[in-house]
Amino acid sequence: MADAATRVARQVAHAALLPLLYKALTGQSAPLTRSARLGGLLDLLSTDRSYPEAAASLLDGSARWAALWPDMRSRLPAEGHHHLALLALRSGWDALDDDPSAATRSFLAALEAFARVVADPNYIAQWRAAAGLGAERLDPIPWILAPHAQWLREAVAEPASFHARRAGVHWMVLERAGDRLGSNALSVARALQTEIVELALAQAVELASQTEPLQASDAELIAPLHLLRDLTGGIGIQEDISIWALESAVGWAWPLYKTRELDRLRVLMEAVRPFGMHVEELLVRNEGAFGRQSLCADFLLFLADNAPFEEQDGLFLRGLKVCPGHRNSRLMLSYHRLRQAHAALVKAEAPAGLSEMVLGRRQFRETVASARALVDEAEALFEPNPKIDDYRKRVQALEKRV
Repeated sequence: MADAATRVARQVAHAALLPLLYKALTGQSAPLTRSARLGGLLDLLSTDRSYPEAAASLLDGSARWAALWPDMRSRLPAEGHHHLALLALRSGWDALDDDPSAATRSFLAALEAFARVVADPNYIAQWRAAAGLGAERLDPIPWILAPHAQWLREAVAEPASFHARRAGVHWMVLERAGDRLGSNALSVARALQTEIVELALAQAVELASQTEPLQASDAELIAPLHLLRDLTGGIGIQEDISIWALESAVGWAWPLYKTRELDRLRVLMEAVRPFGMHVEELLVRNEGAFGRQSLCADFLLFLADNAPFEEQDGLFLRGLKVCPGHRNSRLMLSYHRLRQAHAALVKAEAPAGLSEMVLGRRQFRETVASARALVDEAEALFEPNPKIDDYRKRVQALEKRV
């Protein structure tokens, strides 16, 4: 009779601990559907030497649980970590819509637990056998990452309802998979990410195929770029996406430039700016976008065409930094230097004596020297510039007064 009463008391305590354990592990209330998984975990924990104290701390709400749990978790067998992984995974899905930050923590906790599971090949073999799977499907990594990849596939396929922050959660899981689960997971995750990037690009390519730059409205023209902007808000800006966006936008820009539709060109360049700057950054750091130096310089020239005069200098120089031999960048910077020389020359070209009096002899000499340096640089940048001779004659005339 006493044994029966003890068993009943234990079952009552066990049942009372289930929601408390789930709350301690996930910060969420436990749905009834978690009872079996929680029960399996609790059965394993009940054999741990710290269990009586840990159970008491859960029941009375003391802080002692937090100090006991890390050591108890480290002593769990693979089966216990499997329970933890699936509980954390489910917790992440529950939190995803309302609290993506909590979902991220849960999904990463699931990866950490799965790492302990996959480290035990004997347990994995038993698990697969129990599920009726053959040895050729022994690798659990694709199974672990598949739900996150599938969510991203479906989300990217429906860009109108794409939720960037939720997508960012699943993308982060794929990003962290290699750190948590090892090199095999890294290769699997990268393959899944590549597939998702290709799907995003396919959406943009389909949209772009319906666009003719000179006939499309501004909204239609930049729609593929805005689609990619929205998608990369969740999956991050990717090299392949940035290259495609920049190649497409620069291709669309040329007919607009030739027909002097500069307002539309400005709208297009603003839409592609984040992708162009990403390509520029990759080139400057020598980290990617190889062979796109001239493309990037074209982009920076188009930006300069709509930029204030004082900003153009920096854009031309950035173009030459990524592509030193870029003819149009050298040509435009050469003309820009002549415009700067003109601004200096007009200060000194008042009738003899007047400019020296207004500027002072010293500043007059410095102004003429500055104009000469700018003309010299313009010639060094683009020797065939037909305006250089006129500017040099102006400088030489003033040098006779120095």
